[in-house]
Amino acid sequence: MPLTENKDIIQQFYHAMNSRDIESILNLYAPNAMIEVFHIGPYAGKRPASEEGLKAFFSAFPEIEFTIDTLVSENNQVSVQVRSNGKLADGSAYSNRYHNYFRLENSKIVLFNEYPES
Repeated sequence: MPLTENKDIIQQFYHAMNSRDIESILNLYAPNAMIEVFHIGPYAGKRPASEEGLKAFFSAFPEIEFTIDTLVSENNQVSVQVRSNGKLADGSAYSNRYHNYFRLENSKIVLFNEYPES
């Protein structure tokens, strides 16, 4: 798979996240895709990518937008430095920075690791 295709897939992922397009997000994941968040809190740990998980995420973060700062691709791996800004379900402001790592196979995300700053 060309490196630019991997980058395009991850850019599509963040566009779909910003659009809150659950169907498009799920279409970017392989059927057995896993998400692991390396942080303490309700989203910490490893779980399969799912519609239920995305609905819960967007319920907790009813307003959130991601901005890619850096995106690097090598072989079937993509590394991204990204920022988020928005609001939590209680209306309070939310912003964070992350390092996100993706592994792709056959043009689908099979692994998404998130390392949030806070």
